[in-house]
Amino acid sequence: MSDFVIINDDEVHFKSNFSGAIIIPEIGYITGTGTATFQNQKLCILDDAKEVAVPNVTYIAPPRYMIPGKCTLKIDQLSDSQKAKHTHTKGGKLVILKGSDFKAKFEVNVPAKDPNNGQTDSKTTYDNGAGSFNTNNTKFKGT
Repeated sequence: MSDFVIINDDEVHFKSNFSGAIIIPEIGYITGTGTATFQNQKLCILDDAKEVAVPNVTYIAPPRYMIPGKCTLKIDQLSDSQKAKHTHTKGGKLVILKGSDFKAKFEVNVPAKDPNNGQTDSKTTYDNGAGSFNTNNTKFKGT
């Protein structure tokens, strides 16, 4: 099935709920490193998803850690619908498609705190989040 190809500077949106934590969503951007371009923007290849990082995002881990901490959002794994099977750039690098939601995670930079005793969240990562791409490309589709 075809879908729009993700290009340089497309938006990366993370949903607010993670396994055991909630973030205040921030928009990230993906940097395309593919050799091909569309509308003067490089196409995003599968490896580009590994480089997405949205720093300084606020999180809490209810019900205990309600004094906000800070984290960095990342794409954990693309869905199969986001991985092109045929469309690639020069050199055979497959591109990213808009597809459905990807799996997301975040790394804790400043732990959230318990307001009752000041204890800090001991978890260093949270997973089972989700997110999606919002692309400026409304013409070029891949498969």
